[in-house]
Amino acid sequence: MKVVLLGFGGWLSDPSYGTTSLLLVDEDGGTVILIDPGEGVLRDLHLCGYGDLRRIRAVLVTHRHGDHILGLPTLVQWAKVLQHRFTVVGPQDALGSLRSILEATGVSNYDQYLELLPVDEGAQLTLGGLRVSFLRTPHTVPSLAIRVESRGRDCLVYSSDTAYSEDLVNFSRGCKLLLHEVTFLDADPILLRRLGHSTASDAVRVAEEAGCGTLIPVHLGTYSREDLARYLNPAEGLQVVMPERCLELKL
Repeated sequence: MKVVLLGFGGWLSDPSYGTTSLLLVDEDGGTVILIDPGEGVLRDLHLCGYGDLRRIRAVLVTHRHGDHILGLPTLVQWAKVLQHRFTVVGPQDALGSLRSILEATGVSNYDQYLELLPVDEGAQLTLGGLRVSFLRTPHTVPSLAIRVESRGRDCLVYSSDTAYSEDLVNFSRGCKLLLHEVTFLDADPILLRRLGHSTASDAVRVAEEAGCGTLIPVHLGTYSREDLARYLNPAEGLQVVMPERCLELKL
């Protein structure tokens, strides 16, 4: 399995970061999954060399905030041109918002090109050679972390938007790679809980407590990567990979 980091910013961050979107490629079975299609995702797919939308079997949406869903109208319009049908998987709350967005932006006849599949915590799906499971995370709207396992038992977890969560630690155990949001470099824990976001030290803590080998911080806020690096202090045994557009990592 290969993960491609199409973007790594939050809703408000350095525009050069792009919004956090991931592409998962099962190189054995050929299944391709897109996670959290934010604004400009079609452009990012082309820039990173994955512009053929017909390769994408499913789109996973973690929640309804704009930086995680606003790229879908463009994807649907392009799917109509290509006569391609794909599945959008996410919380019922997010799928309802997606219908409203498609209608508000004048995307017609979208039911011919979309299958909407609601999921919640505890759900498991098999997409080609990949097994996908979901965990509710503490955020301001219903939001799901995603765990993806390949046939070879390699796995990764994407936290989506979340405050620090012991449940997420347990959900991530046994995975080589954790992609964890870092909206803030540092902040008051009460504020973080209210906003449903994490700091750099929270991301490191989850990765270390779960025993993950590699951490990629994503969903960066309004700070530089150089500042982020100063706040990341992992213990020995945890590798931190700084995010880059089109970064590819094989598990």
